[in-house]
Amino acid sequence: MRIGGRRTGLTKWLRFMDNAFEPFDGEDAVCMYRQGVPHWRRKGCTYFVTFILWDALPRKVLGEFGVYAERWMKAHPTPWTEAVYREYRRRIVSRIHKWLDAGHGQCLLADGQNATILERAMHHFDGEHFYLDAYVIMPNHAHMLVKPRQDMDLEELLFTWKTVSSRLMNRPSIRRGSVWLENHLDHVVKTKSCLDRYRKYIELNPVRAGLDKGAFIQRRGKGITA
Repeated sequence: MRIGGRRTGLTKWLRFMDNAFEPFDGEDAVCMYRQGVPHWRRKGCTYFVTFILWDALPRKVLGEFGVYAERWMKAHPTPWTEAVYREYRRRIVSRIHKWLDAGHGQCLLADGQNATILERAMHHFDGEHFYLDAYVIMPNHAHMLVKPRQDMDLEELLFTWKTVSSRLMNRPSIRRGSVWLENHLDHVVKTKSCLDRYRKYIELNPVRAGLDKGAFIQRRGKGITA
């Protein structure tokens, strides 16, 4: 029994350590709250993440979203059902994505050198501490699918990407100041169909935003198998 138990534990460990997609079933999951919004975390899960440049949303629009989101969440106290969470994404998150695609702000990532800085940061340790799947770097934001490995928390990974890219984009001879919004968007990918849907969103994002070829970077890292 002891040997069997050890094998079971080893099997679970190896499953977390590879790049295979794992559906989210809620077992052993932790719900974190950031600005009142629930974010699910579980070892072995895949996440759809959006980085937003500091000026990608006009201050007025950002304030209006904040007020609307606060009122909406007061009317929908947690814990949220899946239906409520989908409604939140439709009413708030989807609108944010539309604003991002409008191309507001300085669009630092339209500079190929800046976009490459972010891309290189994202690829560093890909296949070691995490698996990077499809991603697109747009002029004022970036979307990515990523699966952290057992030894890496999502927050730690995203903080590293932001810190490294900010430092390198703030080249002394060119610019100084904020690069990213403090908050980002992230969603746990619950099923294989959700994974396919996010991959398709990433693929079509430049088309929907009306970008010409060469105005964005769209590739895939080591990849997640499903």
